[in-house]
Amino acid sequence: KPKVLIAYDGSACSDGALADLRNAGLGPKAEAKVLTVADYWIPPADSVLDTPAAGILAMSDKWKPSLIALGTQGHTVLGRLLLGSVSHKVLSHAHCNVRVARLRAKRNAAPPRILVAVDGSKDSEAAVRCLARRAWPKGTEFRVVVVIDYRLSFHGTLAERLAEQAASLLAEQGLRVTSTVRDGDPRRELIREAKRFKADTLFLGSRGLGAVQRFFLGSVSLALAERAPCAVEVVRR
Repeated sequence: KPKVLIAYDGSACSDGALADLRNAGLGPKAEAKVLTVADYWIPPADSVLDTPAAGILAMSDKWKPSLIALGTQGHTVLGRLLLGSVSHKVLSHAHCNVRVARLRAKRNAAPPRILVAVDGSKDSEAAVRCLARRAWPKGTEFRVVVVIDYRLSFHGTLAERLAEQAASLLAEQGLRVTSTVRDGDPRRELIREAKRFKADTLFLGSRGLGAVQRFFLGSVSLALAERAPCAVEVVRR
């Protein structure tokens, strides 16, 4: 069963992260642990307090969750600063999935709308398999999106085949799924597609294609966690 480590600090963003878990497909048997890390700019000399990011990662190493959930404001200057100091570090160093949610206007009880980014990498395949294993409520809608990045040798025929393969895997589980192919910078195009689809969550792998991902695509998951209009779950193999 899924084990979820929830980083909670009492803020509205943390409340949003809790509410967002209803869109994560975790099912009724998920086990959760709520963690609050006290943060001091200048800790007392005898303090055993930790920084939030280090405390979250330490608990993750000890408890070994399958998912860490935390909130961020994201779109504000303060939100970006907090992302850099907490979510950025957790996304970069955690050994499990990380879900970054942002405070959103209250939504009705409609089933979730899930967008998944696919690029042919092992990590994006892991994201699709992760979706297929979860317990989604009836009526959940999925869209597979492949972005043809002009900086890589990635052509339209391959992109269409990748989209169809991922969509077929989800459809085999009885899920409602569509697919699309876009051209451009993955960071911009995935945000645009999330807005078009009115996604509740964007799923993607932690790394892209091959060695070039460190130069071209290394910042994609971090950029989307910071700027996407919905929750972003980064999936690790």
